[in-house]
Amino acid sequence: MADGRNEMLLENLGTGRLISISQNLGCGAEGCRLDPGRLAQAAALVDASLKEGIDVLLLNRFGRAEMLGGGLFDMLATAAASGVPVITPVNRDHFEQWQAFADGHAVVLPLDAEAIARWCVEAASRLKIARAESLEAARHVS
Repeated sequence: MADGRNEMLLENLGTGRLISISQNLGCGAEGCRLDPGRLAQAAALVDASLKEGIDVLLLNRFGRAEMLGGGLFDMLATAAASGVPVITPVNRDHFEQWQAFADGHAVVLPLDAEAIARWCVEAASRLKIARAESLEAARHVS
């Protein structure tokens, strides 16, 4: 960024598309650099991916914006309502709100790449099975 600070980027791991969610506040600014408009654009793209049937949603964090019901909160709620597993780090200061949001479905994972990858694979497998069962049930209703 022009102010010498690191730019905040989101990446769609399925497409490789990078989206900047930073705003340049100018030299010496100390406020939040998150650009709400760009974040809304990113959320819309994630929402489209959810509708396409992603297997796992990986987010960089459940932060203050989400804790207050903003940021990517609506997208997280859509993922949860769709049964899409969400993996995200949560700051200790926001953990209680994360637990409330997850409504008893949160799983605390160790800080271990293999354990996290294993959880993602298992969660995606459970989701695929649930989707297949749902399609099969819908065929029997028709």
